[in-house]
Amino acid sequence: MVDRLKAIEEKRARLQAETAAAADEQLAADLEAIYEIEQGMRIGLVKMAYVAPGTPVRAAARAAKEAEVKRFRATARSNKRGEVDATSANDAAAVLGATCQVYPERDSEADKAMREAHPDCRVALGLLAIKLAGAEEVDEGKD
Repeated sequence: MVDRLKAIEEKRARLQAETAAAADEQLAADLEAIYEIEQGMRIGLVKMAYVAPGTPVRAAARAAKEAEVKRFRATARSNKRGEVDATSANDAAAVLGATCQVYPERDSEADKAMREAHPDCRVALGLLAIKLAGAEEVDEGKD
């Protein structure tokens, strides 16, 4: 039994090493493409939750424009208690993510593969686009 466990652990270690090497290669390709896009544009990156073979490991979104922020807020409805409804907020974030996504190119094969492997990635991109469009409170004396 010990030999069997050792063999399985070795197989898993090889698979993890291969996956990490593939992820590093994909990250390099993603960052090269993103570098070309971000010249003169304020963008942010999201990291995929896990490495899916043949898909980007990073995606990028630009800051949402004023009209896009207004549409997001109008779409993210309140529930009966006056709180933001999570379902409508997620839907609004996904639409905004699709609008503001700059990498991978929308509807490209890489985008389709990314969305298949990571169905909620556009929600993360939309929330990032809102964050990039905003401002942060600054504590005086601290930077």
